[in-house]
Amino acid sequence: MSSRIDFNTVTVKGCRVDIAPLDSLNYSRLAARDPTEVEKLLRVCQTPGIFYLDLQDGHTKQWLADLQHVYALSERFFDLPNDSKMKSYREDDDSG
Repeated sequence: MSSRIDFNTVTVKGCRVDIAPLDSLNYSRLAARDPTEVEKLLRVCQTPGIFYLDLQDGHTKQWLADLQHVYALSERFFDLPNDSKMKSYREDDDSG
């Protein structure tokens, strides 16, 4: 399956730069199962490349705030000495 990407070209500091198109999906619309947004997700997942997941609306602001707390907790955990981290090791849990 080959796919042709049509790049846009812009000039940055005198140099021509190719920019690939990037689809944007709205998380809240996906969570609400909006048919148009779900169809868009299906389309972008069937083609090579990446997409942007828009988390900038009211429904996701708390989720993003919570995520910052999770990042801080994970940093504290990984800053612990190895022997402390190994206390939470479970041999049967190999999912990451």
